[in-house]
Amino acid sequence: VKVCFRNTWGQVCDTYWTDEDAKVVCGQLGYTGGKAFYGSGSASFYWRDAGGCRGNESIITACAFTTRVLSCSSYAGVSCYNFSSTNPTSISPSLATITN
Repeated sequence: VKVCFRNTWGQVCDTYWTDEDAKVVCGQLGYTGGKAFYGSGSASFYWRDAGGCRGNESIITACAFTTRVLSCSSYAGVSCYNFSSTNPTSISPSLATITN
């Protein structure tokens, strides 16, 4: 997951990344739910390595977070899905890019 916050793009570090965080990201992208995934990578800036979402926020930047200008070796990802009792559908894990 990448986030543009105050005109700076950053990867979301997966420290403390949970399904509640994924639910908020997927909801912001128009899905009804989501699951947390984790991946490797490197960047000189990462976003949100502490705190987290409760799951009821409407946008990821409303969740508790910190920003760091350091490196992070493992990044957050999401698998988003739409679910109804008659027609469940899911989306494979993919890059979610959020601008705020």
